[in-house]
Amino acid sequence: MRKTLLALFIPLALPAYAANIVDATSIDLSEALAPEQSRSAMVNGSPLSYQEQSRLNIGGQSLVRKQQLHYGIPVYGYSVVENTSARNFAPDVKGEVVTGIESDIGSTLPMLNQQQAIAIAQGESTKCAAIKQP
Repeated sequence: MRKTLLALFIPLALPAYAANIVDATSIDLSEALAPEQSRSAMVNGSPLSYQEQSRLNIGGQSLVRKQQLHYGIPVYGYSVVENTSARNFAPDVKGEVVTGIESDIGSTLPMLNQQQAIAIAQGESTKCAAIKQP
């Protein structure tokens, strides 16, 4: 009985870290979606910014798919579509946004420099080639 109660309360005692996935309409993305913000975020490293991936013009509408960035690093699998022809005070945006990424990762700084990464990749490819050869 005691073990069962202990097992039930352990998850409450341990801290839980996780990013949140929220609907783009539930938060204000006007600053992050601004074109001048996208360029400066790549240089300054903003926690939430977007980079244009593609643009589609259909009739009077212009739809732009924008990739979410976290300090200039793409958040894979998460982008939004903005209707740039909409004449609203708030942008017309559809999609999902990942928030709270900081709680999941310690740092976005690289642990290897470019030469180290190339050396490791070349070393791994030569090992793979040696294994495949009879």
